[in-house]
Amino acid sequence: MHSLTIRHRVPVSEESDDSNCVYFDRWLPGGQEQALRLKREGLQASLWVDSSCVRLYPGERIEDQLSRGSVGVSHFFVEIATGPISADLARFIREQAKSRRQREVLESTDAGTRSLAQDHRALGLQVQKTLLHTVNGFLSWAYAEKQQYWLNTRSETGDQLNSINALTGASAQIDTEPRILWCPPTVDSIHIVLRAKAGITAAEWEALGPFLQAGKRPSLVGELVSNADRLMTLGHHRAALIEAVAAMEVALNAFAAAPDPNALNPSLAEAIRAGRTFRDDVKHLGVTASIRYLLPVLLLPTALPTDAHASASVSLDVRHNIVHNGSRMPNREKAQTMVAGCFRIARALTRATKKLEWGPFDPAVSIASTPPTT
Repeated sequence: MHSLTIRHRVPVSEESDDSNCVYFDRWLPGGQEQALRLKREGLQASLWVDSSCVRLYPGERIEDQLSRGSVGVSHFFVEIATGPISADLARFIREQAKSRRQREVLESTDAGTRSLAQDHRALGLQVQKTLLHTVNGFLSWAYAEKQQYWLNTRSETGDQLNSINALTGASAQIDTEPRILWCPPTVDSIHIVLRAKAGITAAEWEALGPFLQAGKRPSLVGELVSNADRLMTLGHHRAALIEAVAAMEVALNAFAAAPDPNALNPSLAEAIRAGRTFRDDVKHLGVTASIRYLLPVLLLPTALPTDAHASASVSLDVRHNIVHNGSRMPNREKAQTMVAGCFRIARALTRATKKLEWGPFDPAVSIASTPPTT
């Protein structure tokens, strides 16, 4: 049996210019001796930072950054140790580092080769999962606890072996042998996400001049929607859902104060034209009951998307459990559906509101608000 470790040099930013850093306050960890260590699903991961990770400008020294207070690192290291591997798998890993074969070994007519290739790929996926868990845990902690809001977590969905290993310069070491390329065989898949941009229309451009002249602020609903959209894209699903529910709540209160008669059931429209509002009704029922039970009574069926209303209703309970009971967020796909539902209900309510600060707004359609098309 042989030991195996895989080392990754992880860039803080996925962009090529090392534009983002994790910042340390007047000190720098001392390399592997001060590594953060964790165990996960039979693998051991170590995360460390050393002086080679510091982003230095021409002529700058690490001491210069230390004297100013903040030291920025543009990358860090993660090393993952697997359990013992067989001599056959060790041999295959060495061969794979040279040949970099992919589909042909996974679909080989030789049963032994195919079995070893599948074992190598399975181990690669296990290493990928532990790597992303470690990286995202570190970056999300610095994002939330140290307010380093520019940090992005990595997507944890799908087989990303080739792209992640190339991005991190992954290398493997068997026992005490020289390091070799870590190149588990896999079949590449490309996911193309189509994101519609909320472009500025000609009518909006014309209205923007008076808006700027008046010194107004964009609507709070629009700001919350954009915040939730960005948080969702960055992988902060809990915070995204909380912002999305808040956007829906703000939109509900604005609608209750000034409903547009044209969006209401005909039996209510005349009362609204006479000056009635739903402010007291919403205050009496509360946000959850108002969204679940009052909106279907008030709004025309064409003004209230049924599927979005169902997912937005679920999101109210999930948000409550996150905030008040410390519950964990459902998986990314369920989070996307709930956030998208909140966006669409907020948009429907805004369009059904008579008096607007600025709008009606039309939230950006993105991976957060519509399922990705691949």
